[in-house]
Amino acid sequence: MSKGYELFICALVLLGTFLVSANGTCIPGQVQNIQLLPNFTLTWNAALNPNNCKITKYYVNIFDTVDESDLQYEVANTLSLDVSFLDSCTYYGFEVHAFTNESDLGPSYREFAKTSLPAEANLNISDLNTVTVSQASIQIDWKLGSPKLDKCISYYRVSYWDETNHTTTTYVNTKQFLVSGNIPACMNYTFQVSAIITDSNLQGPIFQLSNVAFTEVPTEPNLFSVLTTNSSAQMVWQLEPYAANRCNMLYLNATTAGVPANDSYITVPITDNESRPNVILNITGLQPNTNYLSEVSVVNIGGASNNVSVTFQTNK
Repeated sequence: MSKGYELFICALVLLGTFLVSANGTCIPGQVQNIQLLPNFTLTWNAALNPNNCKITKYYVNIFDTVDESDLQYEVANTLSLDVSFLDSCTYYGFEVHAFTNESDLGPSYREFAKTSLPAEANLNISDLNTVTVSQASIQIDWKLGSPKLDKCISYYRVSYWDETNHTTTTYVNTKQFLVSGNIPACMNYTFQVSAIITDSNLQGPIFQLSNVAFTEVPTEPNLFSVLTTNSSAQMVWQLEPYAANRCNMLYLNATTAGVPANDSYITVPITDNESRPNVILNITGLQPNTNYLSEVSVVNIGGASNNVSVTFQTNK
């Protein structure tokens, strides 16, 4: 014990003696040896008590160094407190004050200590979800199965890949991850996330989120060519490239005014694949040397495109 500290204790003793004689109160001395044990038990030695005060309990103040808040707990006349309710891997300040039957509170110093990582730390990931999915980005987020361990995590390991099987691995220190760029519609992504604590060389189990994708309606088909006879028209339509929108194409729709009812509305099924071949539309039952207007659209699993208007004239 340093000389200065001895003088401080003597001053407390003299002050207590003065207060007893002057006011009839009994101020207990300072609590000694405040310690935080690895098992989340706060211990201390009995307070100095030169005036032989009747100590009935202790008050424990816990100071959160992050949000600068205080918690206070009343402890019966024992010398320990279970603090397992505190977050792991976090610095706290601890004060312990002796309290007498005359409601007099003794002094305390503040001991700063860091809570430990529990022996059976649960690093499971929970609530791994897709937050937003669009052509611009895919964002996922998650939670840690044991929120009290949040401050123990060094970072999260995120691996992801799409249907091309190219895997990317990165590390983040938040519980969310964003993939941005020109992401094709209906491109399936898979994500794997695990928590890592570098100090203890620990990695939690891997949790996976699969088939993350978004649907998008196709763009309008592009008219490649029109061939007419005196009673029919054949149109060749180009579809949106597979690389731009992978959502499965279902059919091409065409409505032509002035055509007999049976031929006015035509649906052409589409057999979709990566090459996405052109679609041929045949319109029959037409009159010679006549102008017609067709409205054409395509439909995929995300919905229908806007219509394309096409005018044509049959042969004489």
